[in-house]
Amino acid sequence: MSWRRLTVGAVLAIGLVVSAAVAAPGRIDPTFGDGGKVTTDIGGGNDRAFGVAFHPSRETVVVGESAGDRRAFAVARYRPNGSLDPDFSGDGKETTSFGGGGGARDIAVQVNDEKPVVVGEVSARFGVARYNADGSLDGTFSGDGVQTIGEAGGVATAVALQRDAKIVAVGVAGSGNPWTVARYNADGSPDTTFAGDGIQTTSPFGSAQPTDVAVQNDGKVVVVGEGFSISRYDADGSLDRSFSGDGRVRLAGFARTAAGVVSRGRLGGTRITVVGTASGSRGLAVARFEADGSLDRRFSGDGRQRVGFGGARAIGVDLAIGFDGKTAAVGNVAGRRGSAVAVARLNRNGTLDRSFSRNGRLTAFRRRARAQAVALQDNGRILVAGHTLGGNEDFLLARFR
Repeated sequence: MSWRRLTVGAVLAIGLVVSAAVAAPGRIDPTFGDGGKVTTDIGGGNDRAFGVAFHPSRETVVVGESAGDRRAFAVARYRPNGSLDPDFSGDGKETTSFGGGGGARDIAVQVNDEKPVVVGEVSARFGVARYNADGSLDGTFSGDGVQTIGEAGGVATAVALQRDAKIVAVGVAGSGNPWTVARYNADGSPDTTFAGDGIQTTSPFGSAQPTDVAVQNDGKVVVVGEGFSISRYDADGSLDRSFSGDGRVRLAGFARTAAGVVSRGRLGGTRITVVGTASGSRGLAVARFEADGSLDRRFSGDGRQRVGFGGARAIGVDLAIGFDGKTAAVGNVAGRRGSAVAVARLNRNGTLDRSFSRNGRLTAFRRRARAQAVALQDNGRILVAGHTLGGNEDFLLARFR
């Protein structure tokens, strides 16, 4: 999911204008950007956003890659009204090229100093970078603002922040498929209290790759990956045997896990919510697990919910959980009318929230955008990030009521 509210991500909105009088829940927010959306050309060529975070200062930071600068890290910061923030890098945008290419995949913003922590591919390796609030690389982090591990073919796919300011990043550290979980101290040095050297590498699910990470209040690290696979690690980096007996869970019948969120006690205990794609790609799939790794039967009766979009092929990419316990899940659908961004909101018991877009779900931006991530503002408004389609691709950030 990100100072991650409990998630990572972003949602898109293109070419849709709704008057304030009819901007009910589930409609585009016309007070944001240009009719509810912002498109940003980062550096020429194709620019694709993969992560988004909302900070308590009410700023939104989006990260991704810019093909116009040899696949550089691309970071953009927006004000509450959707305009680029000139206090960040002079124009609201920053690109960082690492020589061997790369691109950002996720972001978390430190609460106390607003420094963005960005992970992705740095010169074809698992990389973590930290920026100052003004957009410059933070030299107090690992000496030059960047930390890399592993071999060529690696990438960090997700990041989460602990309450003690330590940084947890996940991904793969080479051309193979083992899950890599790395924990860093606030200064960027490896945290040697985690797995002995700060890095834990396991192969819990064969070729499935990790896609998201969250940290529980007790310091346990939850990692989710492809194929609705989940592993949980104790604070010392070892697999947590109290989770499903061996620290691992894989949910049959669902596929392509994209993101996971730990509820952190908001729902009465630590539970894990994961979004992905139902078998046969016929809908977004959301599942919720108890702290012991079993399905939470209070969620939709059996712990699983599938949200269909008229029979269209759907792929879930990200989710966020609000203070009210409702889940906002985003993805993309493809049907006879072309591709579209999909958004669904579920009540805390897993049923569709009918107060959202009248039936709990919506599609928008046919053939014009692709969602990659979502975040929630404190007021419950939904931010979706991704990129435009057709011609040169640009960052896209949209806000829904």
